[in-house]
Amino acid sequence: MTDWGCYVMAPWAGRIREGCFQLQNQTYRVPLRQPPHALHGTVLDARWKQVGPQSLESEFGLAWPWKGKIRSDFELSTTALQWKLSVSTYDFDMPITLGWHPWFRRAIGPEGEAFYTFAAGKKYIRDQHGIPTGEMTAIIGEGPFDDCFTSLSEAPRISWPCGLTMRLSSSCNYWVVYDQPAHAFCLEPQSGPPDGFNLGEFEFVSPEKPLVHSFCLDWGSD
Repeated sequence: MTDWGCYVMAPWAGRIREGCFQLQNQTYRVPLRQPPHALHGTVLDARWKQVGPQSLESEFGLAWPWKGKIRSDFELSTTALQWKLSVSTYDFDMPITLGWHPWFRRAIGPEGEAFYTFAAGKKYIRDQHGIPTGEMTAIIGEGPFDDCFTSLSEAPRISWPCGLTMRLSSSCNYWVVYDQPAHAFCLEPQSGPPDGFNLGEFEFVSPEKPLVHSFCLDWGSD
């Protein structure tokens, strides 16, 4: 099950078509969490080890062709949660997309349901399997969504009728919006789109240069 909490997606975020991609003339295959496709990486249900008062680490495991790990660093204040992810590899350069998958309840009290806003410039076109084709459109349309967006001009914001608001921001340039369930919705910052390895939209991590991205949930914003 993947409809819970706020879990980390790595070393890939979203789907990999049929769990297969090619890189430097070699074909790689990863496990199919949601057949016929791979989904959300290897660490969402992996064991994490505490390595500091506000830090956790997890290995990518044998399901990933490269040896690597990811670290979560948390900083909690009275108005916000700052969450940093750092990916490192031990020996060879490796491809990576990462992201966060937060679930937000539509209703947190009897007053009614939340609504969210965001302003994106482009949306990835999906095929019949719900996976981006690599083409984009400036026509955003209306939900329900299970889509990847980029070129945001305004950070996503959630408002509940009880008066609580939350602003989301990230160093990642891609956001997946999933609002099809009746009880919740997801606003997911990612460092690349779903199926990013096959689309050629990903980053490399080297032993000398870890990859770092951040995510902030700010409930103290106006």
